This record gives sequence, structure tokens and C-alpha cells, in this order.
Amino acid sequence: MPSLFAQGDFGQGTSLYSGSAANPVAWNGSNALTEGIWNSAFLQSGQTVAGATTGGLSAFSAMPSYQSSAAASLGLINGFTAGGRCGAAACREVPDGSADGDPSTGTVIDANTNPDGGGSSAWMTYGGTSAAAPLWAAFTALANALPSCRGLAVGDVNPSLYALAGANYAGYFRDVTAPSAFTAATSNDTTGAHPGVYPVGPGYDLATGLGTPLVQNLAPALCSLRAPVYTVTVANPGTVRLPTQVEASIQVHATDSGGAPLAYAASGLPAGLAISPTTGRITGTASKTGRSTVTVAAENFATNAGSTQFTLVVIPPAARFSRVALTGIPVRRARLKFTVTRPQGRRLRSVTVRFSRRSGLSFGRLRRVVFVTTATGRRHRRIAFRVKERRGPVTIEFRRAQKKVSVEFGRGAIRVSGRLARRARRHRSSETVRIRVAATVRRHRRSHHRRHHHERRRRR
Repeated sequence: MPSLFAQGDFGQGTSLYSGSAANPVAWNGSNALTEGIWNSAFLQSGQTVAGATTGGLSAFSAMPSYQSSAAASLGLINGFTAGGRCGAAACREVPDGSADGDPSTGTVIDANTNPDGGGSSAWMTYGGTSAAAPLWAAFTALANALPSCRGLAVGDVNPSLYALAGANYAGYFRDVTAPSAFTAATSNDTTGAHPGVYPVGPGYDLATGLGTPLVQNLAPALCSLRAPVYTVTVANPGTVRLPTQVEASIQVHATDSGGAPLAYAASGLPAGLAISPTTGRITGTASKTGRSTVTVAAENFATNAGSTQFTLVVIPPAARFSRVALTGIPVRRARLKFTVTRPQGRRLRSVTVRFSRRSGLSFGRLRRVVFVTTATGRRHRRIAFRVKERRGPVTIEFRRAQKKVSVEFGRGAIRVSGRLARRARRHRSSETVRIRVAATVRRHRRSHHRRHHHERRRRR
């Protein structure tokens, strides 16, 4: 049973008939339909029993927000309701809605009156809360099955009912305002002890609530609130290249036209990578090179979804930089040193150094002040190279590919602006100095002589 019955009161009854209250006739499905408050006598076990719909103010529960904030046009606050009898301690008002519950006009069922299940069954008219509440349960079950609900149950519909009623009352509810067709009673007082306390009337009242549902309109409206149709757009990050053994941080961005939060999922990710279901960021470390087609999908609470595909290329690891030192900035005699180690299975071809335009650093004279050495065991030896300067960045190309090199820009190779020097003297240089260093590598191959020697041995 849907959860709305745990939160609301939808078992109050009405009388369903045709004609007028003075001359009611059974509704045959084609006559003009009239619905009035249920307050009448009916036969039960051969005896005449007084019965009526219930309703009123709760002495235990406070008024929920969907009632206290309901549109004033619905009339929840008046002399008969919480505004007149509870004052500031607003009471929960019941019912929320109603349906046909008069045993004289209620549901026709085929019932077996023998408690043991034996004997014959008979057709009989049934009413009361036991008839009205299942009508609402059936209504919500049918609403859940609508394609527009997209598999989402409408759940606790109370807030939605009051919101829809406030927006278009006549479009979603039949307002029950007629008196009883059998006793002409205008309230739910069956005994007469409290005459006129909870009368039926326009809009909301404490006898029939918001009224009875116009199911053909109300059901799809509930679905539209529970499963609104939004557009989910997932941006394509384009082809992404990621070195192995490097922590990934790939942000996939998605938007929802309704502003709803999104849940992310991905397929096709290389081993070692995963996507955050809440942020859409792909993190982790890929261990194997290769090309993958990754699909990222984003979905909101109402099953609206979008997706995108992009190519993720895992490449061999980049060169590793270490022992980076930039000194002499406060006295404007900068020196830059760093060491570059080639990635596994590759050789270093060149190193490029670039300064940010706002860093306060630029390149000066480079001839004879740039030094490159390579380490062989504990010994360091200079290697041959040439320097290329292209409007900002400086590239050092090695005559032969290397495994590991140390690069030093000596005194005079780097200019320091006066502003940067002053900031450095105030210990604020880290806020402005930005250096970008990149290395070009190539795959290591055996020399022609070694390949020839290996092939000759294999022929033998």
C-alpha cells in the first residue's frame, strides 16, 4: 500500500447519487452525478444504523507544513478549522480527501458472508472507511503504473495534493458541498450532540477534506511532480591522454534543466580508475597503456538521464622531475637547477622551460651559462646539446637521447624583475613565481649494430 496512507487521512465518505438531494436516485453511470456529505441511516444485520463520515481537529498532532502553508483560497483556516478552535497551537486537520463511502451508494462487491468461507456468495453494497480508503489506494496504484511516472511510486502525496489544489482546485478535485441526500444533514454530526460543528462547504472542510479526486487529471499531475521531465546534458571532455602510474583527475560536467542533483556512473574505464557517483570526477591510477571508449551517464531522482562517450588513451609515464631549485631571486641573480629522469622504456630527447608571463621572470643571455650533465654511477659528465629560444620558452635539445640529466641555468640566464625581487624579500615570492618544465621523450631502441649481431646469431 502506498505510503500516503501512513501520513494522511483518505477514508472519509461521501454519498454518490443522481438527481437532487430531495429526490436522489442511484447513479447509473450516465446521469448527472451529484456528490454530497455522507450522514444517513443504513441497514446492518437487519437493523437501522446511523452512520456518517468523520473528520475534525486532532488533539495530538500539530498541523503539518503542507496544510499551514496551503493557499488561502482553499479555506483551511477559518472559524470551524484550526484558526477558530486551536488558535496558535494549530491542530492537524482531517481528512485530506474523501471518496464514496455511504453504504447506501457505496461499492458493489461479491461477498461471502460465511466467516469459514463456506456457503454461497452474494452481491452487496459496501461502504464506510473500508470502501473509501481502498479507492484511494487503487487510485495511487494506477498512478504509479502510468508511463509518465517512469517507474517511480508517487509515495507520500499529501504535499503534492495541497500544492495542486492551491494551483488549480477545480482541475484536480470535485468540491463536495451538497448536504446528505437522505437526511439533508449539512455536517458530519450523526447524533446531533454538536450540530453544525464540522459542516460541508466550498473548498476544504473538516467533513470531506479537499474533496474527491478527479483521477484523470490528478494522477498524471502527481506523476509530473514525482517524476518531472528534465533534460540532463553531459559535456564531452574530448580525447583524454593519461600517463600510467599518474594519479588521474578527469572532471566530467553535467547539468540538469530542473537543477536537480545528479548521480554519475561510468563504463569502459581502464583498470585502476573509478568515477565518483556524486561529483563526476574520475580518479585513480591506470597501470596499463591502451585506448578505451568510456561512457559516462548522469541521472537525477526522476530517472531523467543523459550520457556521453569519449576516448581515454593511457600513455607511457612522463619524465620525472626532481631536485628543482630556484635561488637568488631577492638579489636578482637567479639560478635554476633540476634533474629529469626518463620514463621506463624511453629516452630523453629535449627539455623545455617556460615562465608565466606574470611571474616576473624571463630569459636573459643563455650562451655559456646553461649546463647539462648526465650521471653515470657517481660520476657526472657534460653532454652535447643546443639551446633554442622561441618567444618565451627555452628548449634544450640533446645530441643523443639520455636516461637522466641535470640542467642548470647559471647566473645571467634568468632575469628577475625589481617587483619580484621586492616581493621575494618580503617572503611573498611563492605567490608569483610559476615555472613550467616539460620533457620530450622517444622509445628506446637497440642500435643497428646490436640488431645485426642478434640476427646473425639467430641464423647460426
